[in-house]
Amino acid sequence: MKHLGVMVRAGLIVIRKEGRTRWNHLNAVPLQQVYERWVRPYEGRWAGSLLAMKGVAERALASECNQRTGEDAMVPALNVIRLEMEVPIAAPVDLVWKILIEQTDRWWHRDMHVLSEPLAMILEPQAGGRLFERGADGSEVLWGVVNELLPGRSVSITGHLTPKFGGPAVTMFTWSLETVGGHTLLRLTDCVMGRVDESLAESLESGWSLLFNLGFKPFVEAAN
Repeated sequence: MKHLGVMVRAGLIVIRKEGRTRWNHLNAVPLQQVYERWVRPYEGRWAGSLLAMKGVAERALASECNQRTGEDAMVPALNVIRLEMEVPIAAPVDLVWKILIEQTDRWWHRDMHVLSEPLAMILEPQAGGRLFERGADGSEVLWGVVNELLPGRSVSITGHLTPKFGGPAVTMFTWSLETVGGHTLLRLTDCVMGRVDESLAESLESGWSLLFNLGFKPFVEAAN
């Protein structure tokens, strides 16, 4: 508990209590900040070689498993992944909410688009509304459908992950806001159910951190 207390004060752990149970979740945002400051400037020197080695090793493993047990050996079992993240933002909660809901296309990070030529990212702020991406050629990709919206407080969205993006699976994520110590705390909760594995969990965590730590947070604070 002493070690967990140190990690909580450093912002590395998010605590959620349910009755007498305490859940401790890794908060990836500070780790992403360290990565951007100390790793990204040098990653180009060795990332290509490591990815090439990773590909060779995984293809060899897949080939061996398929020869032994058939294609089904490579299909992950049904599983549940739950991610939680907190992002402190130096801006009032009403401004944060307005930008989160009404200006989604302006803060959405360029590396978080699915389409090769994205034109807009649109969130329809109502129950049954869509979070979707529109391409320059008229193509569209549905990220999810709003199932709950509490003005100024939170929005919950349900979507699907196709096999192309690590599924098939259902994802239910919530963005909620709270005023804490003179700033706004954005809490993200993402629950994914389906044929998912640890590699998808890592991908989701990295994607959410990129979106809110490098996209949303600096955009809001610059507008404040």
